[in-house]
Amino acid sequence: LPKMMMAYRRYGENALLGWDMGRAAYIIQWCYFVGYVSMEEVLEIGVEAGKKAQQYFQNWEEMMESYLLGGQFWQREDASDPNSMTAKRWKTYEALWKGQKPYKMIPYTTIPFDTPLSKEILTDKYGIMPAYQKHYKTENS
Repeated sequence: LPKMMMAYRRYGENALLGWDMGRAAYIIQWCYFVGYVSMEEVLEIGVEAGKKAQQYFQNWEEMMESYLLGGQFWQREDASDPNSMTAKRWKTYEALWKGQKPYKMIPYTTIPFDTPLSKEILTDKYGIMPAYQKHYKTENS
C-alpha cells in the first residue's frame, strides 16, 4: 500500500500506466499471433503505447515500477508474501536489472528510455516489417 500511495502522489491517475501500456503491447502481440490483427497494427498500437509511457515516465525504472505495481493491483496481492506472483516478478525484475544470470543482456541497459519511437525506426533498426512483408507476399501471392 505505501508504494501504491507514493506512485499515486507522484503520477496521479497515471500511477499504474506502466501496467496498462505493457498489457496493451502484450495483448496486441497475442492478437497478431492468432491472426486477428496485422503486423502494421501491432506496430501502430505498440508505438503509441510506448510514446504514452514516455510522456509520463522519465526512465525504465519508473515505468517498470508502475508496471509491477499495476500487476500487483490487478492480482490484488500483497508483495510482502514471498509466494505471490508480485513478489516473484519483483525478484525477477531485480535480477534483470542487475544483469544476474541468466539475464545478461536486457533492453533497459542497452536502449535509452527516450529513444524516439516510430514504426519506421523500429522496422529499419530491427527489420520487422521487411521480414513480415516478404512472408506476407509469399503467402498471399
